[in-house]
Amino acid sequence: MTSPFEKMKKIEVINPATEKSIAKVPASVDIPSIYEKARNAQKQWAKQDLQYRIDCISRFQKELENKKDALALTLTQETGKPLWQSLNELRGAGLRIQFFIDNVEKYMQNETITQEEGLLEKIYYEPLGVIGNISAWNYPYLVGVNVFIPALLTGNAVLYKPSEYALLTGLKIESMMQDSGVPKEIFVTIIGDKEEGEKLLDLPLDGYYFTGSHKTGKYIYEKVASKMVPCQLELGGKDAVYVSENNENLAKVVEGVCEGVFYNNGQSCCAVERIYVHTSIYKQFIDLFYEYTKSWVAGDPLDNNTMLGPLTRKEQKKVLQAQLDDALFKGAQAIQLNIKDEPSSYYFPPTILANVSHEMTVMREESFGPIIGIQEVEHLEEAISLMKDTDYGLTSAIYTDEYNEAERLMEEMDTGSVYLNCCDRVSPNLPWAGRKNSGLGLTLSYHGIRSFLQTKAYHIRF
Repeated sequence: MTSPFEKMKKIEVINPATEKSIAKVPASVDIPSIYEKARNAQKQWAKQDLQYRIDCISRFQKELENKKDALALTLTQETGKPLWQSLNELRGAGLRIQFFIDNVEKYMQNETITQEEGLLEKIYYEPLGVIGNISAWNYPYLVGVNVFIPALLTGNAVLYKPSEYALLTGLKIESMMQDSGVPKEIFVTIIGDKEEGEKLLDLPLDGYYFTGSHKTGKYIYEKVASKMVPCQLELGGKDAVYVSENNENLAKVVEGVCEGVFYNNGQSCCAVERIYVHTSIYKQFIDLFYEYTKSWVAGDPLDNNTMLGPLTRKEQKKVLQAQLDDALFKGAQAIQLNIKDEPSSYYFPPTILANVSHEMTVMREESFGPIIGIQEVEHLEEAISLMKDTDYGLTSAIYTDEYNEAERLMEEMDTGSVYLNCCDRVSPNLPWAGRKNSGLGLTLSYHGIRSFLQTKAYHIRF
């Protein structure tokens, strides 16, 4: 006899480093019922003293620290991220949680705006209600805590859908939340793929928070628009760096830019995907770039010496190969780094492209992988023009010893973040936001706390 469990839809989890199945996870069922329970429980959660909610999240933070080795191993096994980078992600998540714990009381505090004879004007902040968080696989802890931690602290319930490429991590997050005292109806993991995602979009939620591709984000935005509730989209980027001739220590610049390109195998919305270098140092920069990266190990993500593991999604290889073929056909020169043993077909060799132009897709379309084009430019104004020649608007950076030069470029950039002498950086103190095809709304900073609150204006006459 076939058991009911065998008939359930299951999502298979594949280890991209070995191509072996490591789990088959049952998809969530009766999602409308899950929503109703969350809706009924949310008001009581919001009425809890703020310190109670803070204590729950503090315990969750401690769980992350106490279980970091096991959590990092799971993350590496299902995404292919090098183990040391998984540990870094958990440390970073803990720091972001601390920011929210330290600041939530201040920024959800009701405000008195006017207090005079016969008149009192106040702003009250109230939770949205029940929100949906459709999250990403590339940094499930970091992009997750950006949303669900401030949402919970401000009194919301969260239906959290992890990516199907990070399901086991999503389940561990849910388990730790419950162990930390967050009611099981208040934080619920929705397991599934596109089908379950559609069911989440059909619910009358009070807000939608998505991290992922522009294509999917646009679909979600259009699907929920008629509900007229907040819809935040953290989408992709084609993030650019300009390396000026005004750099005394070019080797140090190369080191920072290389890590911005290849960290997490380039699978980051804010990874460096375009580099523009002043003509006077172009050849030197290319030589230093190769010298710095040629000793990197691309291979087993469990090896502490590994810098680059496999791609998380095998399908992305086709995108990267198409960009490479297009660039070579149009005159680019390529250097590919070696992969140690190449244990699975999910690997793509880290690729450096010189002599590129904006006629090539690698300089115009999101790559989301270990490939980079490095273009020669004559002057700052050319760099600014090329950096602005994109449909995306997440981050942009300049490396220079001349602040006036940096200020000129940063003012021109139509991006949510600009960097001077750094790149691929996110701070909980500052808002994380994209422009154009890179998204809508923001997370982090005090604005990222108020993203989960709605205002109510009090007009009081005596």
